[in-house]
Amino acid sequence: MSANTSKNINRNLNSNHNKGIRNSAAKVTFCTGKVKQQDNSGNSKIVNKILGATRKKWYYVGRIQGTNITVDDIKNYIADVNGHEDVEVKKLNTQGKNSAFCLGLPTEDIIKVIISQEFWPEGVCLREFNLRNIFLEQKKKLMQVKS
Repeated sequence: MSANTSKNINRNLNSNHNKGIRNSAAKVTFCTGKVKQQDNSGNSKIVNKILGATRKKWYYVGRIQGTNITVDDIKNYIADVNGHEDVEVKKLNTQGKNSAFCLGLPTEDIIKVIISQEFWPEGVCLREFNLRNIFLEQKKKLMQVKS
């Protein structure tokens, strides 16, 4: 490697732009542990007011015949699944004669059962939920209001 090439590499590594990227990336911290606080007597106790949320994986369930299907109907349908109490169900706005829902599934055990082909009736569509479509739809509505 020539001396000029070596100087160019060092100059690029020392540029302010690269330093900013390296420094900002180093400041990000992720935690998943239990934080304990100490009270005045020195005893440690777990904080009860601030708790971490359960992470959920979201799925779209659509092509369900009829617009009169409710969130409770879906919850009753999945009632036999172990841990079904923690599943979050939201009804989506649809056009036409079908209903669609968004399911928030908290554990891998529930996911394995609910995404199996044998669980849902024939013709029901199940896939990972795409939040990007929701944001695009909201943006489209805002653009129509502004026009």
